[in-house]
Amino acid sequence: MPDILHIEQITTLNRIRQAAPRQVAALAESIKDVGLLNPITVVPTDGGFALIAGLNRLEACRSLGWEEIAANVVDLDEQQRIIAECDENLRGSVLTAAEKAVFLARRKEAYEVLHPEAKAQVRQGHIRQGAAADKLAVAFTADTAAKTGRDERTIRRDVARGEKVCAIALELVQGTKLDTGAYLDALKKLSPEEQAAKVKSDLNAPDAPKKGAPKSAATSVPDPEPQPAPESPSASDPAEVRLRKDLAKLTHEGLVDEAVGLHLENAEMREKVDALKNDIDDLKTKIRDYQTDNLGASVGKLQRQCDQMRFARDEAMKTAKREEYKRKQAEKRVIELEAMGIPLNP
Repeated sequence: MPDILHIEQITTLNRIRQAAPRQVAALAESIKDVGLLNPITVVPTDGGFALIAGLNRLEACRSLGWEEIAANVVDLDEQQRIIAECDENLRGSVLTAAEKAVFLARRKEAYEVLHPEAKAQVRQGHIRQGAAADKLAVAFTADTAAKTGRDERTIRRDVARGEKVCAIALELVQGTKLDTGAYLDALKKLSPEEQAAKVKSDLNAPDAPKKGAPKSAATSVPDPEPQPAPESPSASDPAEVRLRKDLAKLTHEGLVDEAVGLHLENAEMREKVDALKNDIDDLKTKIRDYQTDNLGASVGKLQRQCDQMRFARDEAMKTAKREEYKRKQAEKRVIELEAMGIPLNP
């Protein structure tokens, strides 16, 4: 049963995302008609409460002149609060590419603080370090997917954007014409100083003229409604069926962004495969040198390391092939939209 709290007792400081005026106004109209259907969530603090979930609802009730509000009071520490706020927004909000990157990167930071046991497994040696880091990343991705309903590949992609693009650049990009996944992927390759400078420069640059005569609002082609996944005689693989359904829900701009993201991920995976191949060649060379010196124990150890690297390479190649297949499916969907007469954004 929710508690009834005085609104003035609830603070909204240090939140990752601020209230959206349009959503607040829309919620206020709804609450005025049917009341507050979902209580907000807060944690107790010294002399009051701190908001965890429901900022727009709180501000809507405040705008209506309410003095009290229904709230679920929970007991969470600082990192759990961050995760709870991130999960609420990742589950229910329509977020831009930059917002998703910010929320997922902050969630991962809090998750790592709450789960230090994975990092504690890191020992001296490249392979053990990599294995421990991979274990932590896999656990975080699985937990986030279960809590938010987002697919794991998208989570990994958005986390990388949030970690590799500096906070200043992400803040500048949010809500602007540059707030796309493709733009963030391009920023990842620059240094933090270059990222901020490029965003400022691109925001001040005039928009490129569009090809052809400008279309009026009456004649412009809107985003297509989500279409059911096309039936395919070969789509017997459950993973392919899910992929087709996910692609069918995207707008044409989203499909282009998805195809670009898959292409970049595939290129990164191929680079990792090449690096693993080089590591294997180095280990083979060391093995031959040790064999010449009749150091059997060292040879056995290096042979095991070589086998581990070969296994990692094979797994990386399998993943690269899967990502390449997904990219082709996304590009195929883009072509289908073009065939339907729906122009893609330049």
